[in-house]
Amino acid sequence: MFDLIEPVRGWLARFQPRLQSKVLDLRAVAGQPPAEPNVASWIASMEYDPSAVNVSRVVEKLREEYPGTQHVRLREAFREWILGAAESWGIETEVLQRVKSLKEATMIYAGVEEQKERAHREGRTEGSATVVCRQAGLKFGPQVAEQLSRLLEGLSDPERIARIGDRIIECETGAEFLARAREM
Repeated sequence: MFDLIEPVRGWLARFQPRLQSKVLDLRAVAGQPPAEPNVASWIASMEYDPSAVNVSRVVEKLREEYPGTQHVRLREAFREWILGAAESWGIETEVLQRVKSLKEATMIYAGVEEQKERAHREGRTEGSATVVCRQAGLKFGPQVAEQLSRLLEGLSDPERIARIGDRIIECETGAEFLARAREM
């Protein structure tokens, strides 16, 4: 920073900033275990890998390394980070305001991560069914696509949906396709 500012002479020279900066590469910091307790690397780790398993691991390290009352503010800062992540997924503010400990926040975060994973799986299955119905409609017409849509309702196995989609290529008629889809 010093080199970026025109030098000052006289008595003001001692007030000229002499700051240093460092670029923090989250991937590099998060990927290497620190030689000693390192809050910056733990934050980087949570930002780079926000999985519930990793966040729980970081919180456990934090609680082990900084247990005393003199570190309450540090633990509160981590609790706030975790609750902020949970809040972004729609947990009500009133619920989050009742969370007083870092351990409780970690448990809520794990629940949020589980909900996200479930929604991702369900969305993937729903998307697969939509694609298969569209393909069936293109080959066999809208009536077959509509019947297939009803057949796929409630089906949650993406592999089974994919196998039904494979039958679109193998079958010559819509009736043959629907019959084979029902067999699966």
